[in-house]
Amino acid sequence: MNRASRLALIAATLWLSTDAQARAAGKPAVGELCLAPFHARRPPASQPGLPPLPVPPGEPSMSKTTWEPQYTSEFRFFINGRERATLHDGEMVHLTGLPTTKPIRVKVILDNRPFETFSLDLSKYDHRICLWLYPGYWNWINNGWDPKLGCTCGIETEPTPTPSLHGA
Repeated sequence: MNRASRLALIAATLWLSTDAQARAAGKPAVGELCLAPFHARRPPASQPGLPPLPVPPGEPSMSKTTWEPQYTSEFRFFINGRERATLHDGEMVHLTGLPTTKPIRVKVILDNRPFETFSLDLSKYDHRICLWLYPGYWNWINNGWDPKLGCTCGIETEPTPTPSLHGA
C-alpha cells in the first residue's frame, strides 16, 4: 500500500469514527441552515415622466462594515469556501447536509461586495440554525429556529380544506 493510499484510508477512518461518535451521542452528523427572507424597502413611485425618487433614509446603521440592502440586492452565501445559496428580497433558502462535527465558516457577499464572515457551530444548536437579517444593524444573526422570524424551512403547512358546495 503506497503512502497516498494509507493517508486516504486514515482520513476515511477518522471521518467515519467522527461520524459514528456524533451518531452515538445522539447528534445528527449533518445539519441545516435556514436563511430567512429579508425585506428591503421599495423606492417610492415617481410622477409620470419623472425619474424615480431616491429611497428615503432609514434607521442609522450601528455597524461600520455592513449596509442596508436595496430591493434589487442579492446576498450570496458561501459555506466553507463553497457558494451554496443566493438570496433576493422576500426569498427563503434551506441548506441541508452541513457538517456538525466542526464549526462551519459562513461568508456573505452583498451585491458583489464582501458583507460579513462568521463561524457557526451547528452541534451547539440542535444541528440547525436560522439566520435572519437584523434591520438597522444589518447583520445576519442567529436567534433560534423561530417561525415568527421567517424561519419556516422544512415546516410542512397544512392544506386548507375546501368548503363543500353541496352543504355536506
